[in-house]
Amino acid sequence: MSSAVCALVAALLAAAPGAAAQSAQGACASSKPNSACTAIPQTALEPRASPSTAPGLPSPADTADGDRIVDRPIAPHGAGWKVARVPLAPFLLFGTGFEKGLKRLEYDHLQLKLKHWMQQLERKHIQPMLGGLGTGTGFAVGVKIFDHEFLHRRVRLEIPLQQSPSNYLQYGSLLAFNLAGERALFLEFSAQFRNRPKEDFFGLGNDSVAAFRTTYKLVDRSAGAALGTEFFGRTNRGMKSGVRLEASARYINTNIYGGLDDNFPVTQAVFPTLNGLARGSSLLRYGFSGSYYILDNPSDPHAGFRARAKYYRVDSRNSDPFNFNESGATAEGYIPLGKPRTLALRLLSEFRSARNGGRVPFYHLPFLGGSSTMRGFREFRFYDNAALLINLEYRYRVWKALDLVVFHDNGQVAPRGADFTWERFRGGFGGGMRVKGKKGATLQFFVGRSSEGTRYYISFKPEF
Repeated sequence: MSSAVCALVAALLAAAPGAAAQSAQGACASSKPNSACTAIPQTALEPRASPSTAPGLPSPADTADGDRIVDRPIAPHGAGWKVARVPLAPFLLFGTGFEKGLKRLEYDHLQLKLKHWMQQLERKHIQPMLGGLGTGTGFAVGVKIFDHEFLHRRVRLEIPLQQSPSNYLQYGSLLAFNLAGERALFLEFSAQFRNRPKEDFFGLGNDSVAAFRTTYKLVDRSAGAALGTEFFGRTNRGMKSGVRLEASARYINTNIYGGLDDNFPVTQAVFPTLNGLARGSSLLRYGFSGSYYILDNPSDPHAGFRARAKYYRVDSRNSDPFNFNESGATAEGYIPLGKPRTLALRLLSEFRSARNGGRVPFYHLPFLGGSSTMRGFREFRFYDNAALLINLEYRYRVWKALDLVVFHDNGQVAPRGADFTWERFRGGFGGGMRVKGKKGATLQFFVGRSSEGTRYYISFKPEF
C-alpha cells in the first residue's frame, strides 16, 4: 500500500511543485525504509523555481499583466471539481506541455523577432499575405505592395497579389484619396481580377443533396468607385465607437466555364438551366452601405456590438435580364463572462429579389456553408434567394494571441424571407482555436460536425 502511494506521489511531482513536494517529503518520511520512496530522487522532492523567478527569465515586475501567462493553480487533493472550474475542463486537457510551449515563445522573444522582420518589409512597402481566398482553395500566399503617401500624404496605393497551389488567383488595386480630416471624407477607386477554377455547386434550396456536388470555374473582373465618410470616438465608459457610410458603384463582368476538379461532374451537365451559367453576366451594381460599432477593441472585441447594413441595385449591361436588388444586414454582440471568457453572437441575413421580371445569376445568390458561415458543411453548400444565419461562440483566452473556441452554427436558405421557419434550420457544432494578429487577421483551426459529416478548416481571416 505504501509503495503504491509513494509511486503515485512520484508521478504527480511534475504537476505539483512547491507545496506538493513538501507533502511528498512528509509521506516518504513516514514510510518504510524499503518502500518505493527510496526510488524518488531527493532533488525531485525539492520545490522547483517558477518560470517568473528562474535565472535568466523576467520577473513579474518586468512583465506587463497583459503580456504574462497566468499560472492556473491545481485543485488540492480531495477538493474535487468546483463549479467555477468546469468551463476550464476542455482546456486543461492540453496539459502543462502546451503552456510551456507558449512560455518558451514568450521568453525567447520570438514575437519580437517576427515583428522586427515585418517592420523591415514594411519599410520597403511590402506586406506578406496568407490565406483569405476561402476554404478549399489551398494555402494561398501573396504580397501587398503599398504606399500610404503615394505622390501625396493624403493618397494611398495598395496592390494585393495572391495565388494558391490549386491555381486560385486574386489580383487587385486600390487608390484612395483622403479628401478631408482623418477619413472624414474619402474617395476610393479599385479594380480586381479573380480566377477560381474549382468552385462547388450542389443545387438550389435548403433541401439540396450533397451527393449532387458539381464543379465550375468562375473568372470575373470588376472595377468601381466609392465615396464615403468615417467617424471615430469614445464613449463615457472608454469603449471605442465608429461610423462608416459609403455610396459606391461597380461594374462586374463574369464568365463561367467547366470546373477543373476531375472528381465531380461539371455544373453545366447536371444543372444546365441555371441563370448565368451559359453566358456569364455583365452587371452594374450601385447603392449604399453603412456600419456602426461600440467595442472595447475593434480588431479583437470582447465587449460591445457591431452592426452593418447594405442595399444595392444591380442592372444588366447586356441583353440578359439580370436585374435585381441586393440587401443584407449583420449584427454582432460580444458579452464578457469574466476575464478571460467571452460569448460572441452573430446574426446575418442576405436577400436577392428580382426586379422588372429579371433574374439573379446563381453565383450572386446568398450561400451558406464553410468556415465563414456554417461550419460542419462544405463551402457553398446551400444557395437560394434568401439566407439566415446564427453563429454562437464561447471563447476562452489562453494567451494574449490565442483563443480556444467552442461554437454552434445554425442557418437556412429559402426562396423568400417569408419562407423562413424554425424547422428549416440546419446546424453544425465543433471547436478549435484562433491565433490572432494585431490588425484583426487570424489563423484559425476548426473542426465542425454536422448531419453531413465532419469537416476540418484552416483559414486566415477575421473572426466573423
